[in-house]
Amino acid sequence: MRIHLLQHMLSDYAGHWCNETLGWIAAAREAAVDLQVYASATITPDVARLTGARGVYELTADIVSRIGLPGRFTKTPEEHSQPLINFMAWSETFREACGAINDPAIGPDDLLAVPFATLNEVHGMALWLESMPMGHRPAVLFNFHQPHYSWQVEHDRDHVRADFMFSRYAGRRLRALLPKQQIILTTAEPRLRNLLQHAFQLPCHMAPMLMNYCVHDTAQMQTMLAAGGRPLTISVMGDFREEKGSLQMIDALSGVAARIPDIRFFIQVRVASEADALRERLWRSAPGAQLDIQVGPSSTERYVDHLRRSDLVFLPYSWQRYAIRTSGVFAEALAYGLPVVVPARTWMADQLVLGHGAGEIFSEWTPAAMSDALLSAVQQIAALSERARSCSSRWRKNQSIKAYLPRIIGLWRNGA
Repeated sequence: MRIHLLQHMLSDYAGHWCNETLGWIAAAREAAVDLQVYASATITPDVARLTGARGVYELTADIVSRIGLPGRFTKTPEEHSQPLINFMAWSETFREACGAINDPAIGPDDLLAVPFATLNEVHGMALWLESMPMGHRPAVLFNFHQPHYSWQVEHDRDHVRADFMFSRYAGRRLRALLPKQQIILTTAEPRLRNLLQHAFQLPCHMAPMLMNYCVHDTAQMQTMLAAGGRPLTISVMGDFREEKGSLQMIDALSGVAARIPDIRFFIQVRVASEADALRERLWRSAPGAQLDIQVGPSSTERYVDHLRRSDLVFLPYSWQRYAIRTSGVFAEALAYGLPVVVPARTWMADQLVLGHGAGEIFSEWTPAAMSDALLSAVQQIAALSERARSCSSRWRKNQSIKAYLPRIIGLWRNGA
């Protein structure tokens, strides 16, 4: 039994990819499964050494030329054909990445796993499988974190405005190449599961999140959280972009700082100019507010250290973008016993309502609503922290790569 992990987004320490890959390696070793890892062609030497990954995934000039585009596909003036161009280019890029594995021994006893899948990877896999003779094709696994960016989730979260043309086409091509029992689709979000089944016309299975935690027992977490002797800290972790509330966040924090001067904020941003702008905006409305900013991606150790020094994790995300989408930052906060503040009408809010963590939910995507939720959480921080810690070990056990791998092996062996 071999698993070929196509971690095509892995290139450096940014995002969840590196730490997730390390979790796959540990879980495969424990399960006595042979694991081969493949990554972006731009993978840095240190991450390649750490993960043992081989870089194979890259959009090349040759691909751009082959699909007949005038220069890089993202610059095309053909606005109405852009979705098709994206689909063609990234599907072909993934097909070439699969071909670069170049292992003649790959066959039905192998599983090609795509841990962060979109319809492009489904179609790209089908393109590659076409080059293999029937009976020699491996099983395939696609794990989905989110719906396609063009699918618009309605307010009730049970209906979506979408054109499923590309997903139906990709699903049809894949079904023509493999028996259904060799095609495994998974997600941790129940509404997304229903949507994927409709979009691809394939079964989709509920499965744990692909999380790798650096802390594995409650006693160790409590030692980490017992820092003491510092101001209460609200942290905004992860990538800094609009769908994650980068435009609303600082006004929300300013509202908190104006009411509670002795409070500290930690924020991650991409570049130094963003850090300068945030400081200026915060200090304009709350002079002297304590603000610690991490510029650029952190190593796993440094990321966990920032969590260790946090009391409350703030996720000012757009509900439309996260309505049926999981969040790694949220999962880490719950695993490490930290209260959270999250938007209503999201998977994150669902988890709090189900009792998997503790925190506050803001109903509107406005700085005022966010500030009110943050202030409420601060006022209850002792009780929320105790409740969050009591839920953390169960969350770590149930939502992890260590829990995911046996689930997938079972589906694989039993024909999905």
